[in-house]
Parts: sequence; C-alpha cells; structure tokens
Amino acid sequence: MTAGVLLVLAGFALAVAGARDLLPSGSRGGEAELGAALAGGDWARIADQRLQLGRRIARAGLAERISPGSLLAAKLGGALAGVLWGMVLAPAVPGRLILFVAGGLPLAGFLAPDAWL
Repeated sequence: MTAGVLLVLAGFALAVAGARDLLPSGSRGGEAELGAALAGGDWARIADQRLQLGRRIARAGLAERISPGSLLAAKLGGALAGVLWGMVLAPAVPGRLILFVAGGLPLAGFLAPDAWL
C-alpha cells in the first residue's frame, strides 16, 4: 500500500514538473500562465517548441507526412496504451517486477513514436 502511494505521489510530482517545463523560458512565474496556455489551445505549440518535435520530424524527412501535433498525439496515445497494458499485465508479473512493468510500459509507449523518427 505504501509503495503504491509513493508511486502516485512521484508520478504527480513528475507531471507537475513536466507541465512547468512546457512553459516558455521567460515565464516561470506561476500557474496562471500554464492555465492560460492550456485553455487557449497553445499547449501543442508550446510542447512542439520545448520538445523540438518539428525539427526532429524535418530531420527524419517526414515533414510532409506528419505534423508535430500528430506526433505529440501519438506519444500521448502510446503512453495511455502503456498504462492500460500495465494494468492488465502487472498482476501476472511475479514479485517486485511489477514496478518495472507498471512504470516501464507507459514510458515505452511514450518513447515508441521517437523510434519511428
């Protein structure tokens, strides 16, 4: 029970740090800028700038075939699929390997579209 609570808290802390990292460099001031960016639909543009998805797509020669928004959607969809598969497969894994399966599958799902590039 304690390990599960610690994993949830660690995941929340990493999500907050990641959301803060998506803010433009000059405005590290508060949650108001992040809320305005997410509400205004600028989150995809900000994520593209911070993660340099457009540059990586162009370097791979796929600029005509895929947009940064669709790559970001594929990364988020892969992470969601990894979470769902982790929920299915983790109970079947013996012992402490559950932590690696439950944490590794979402990470692998998020990083899988990068292998495409």
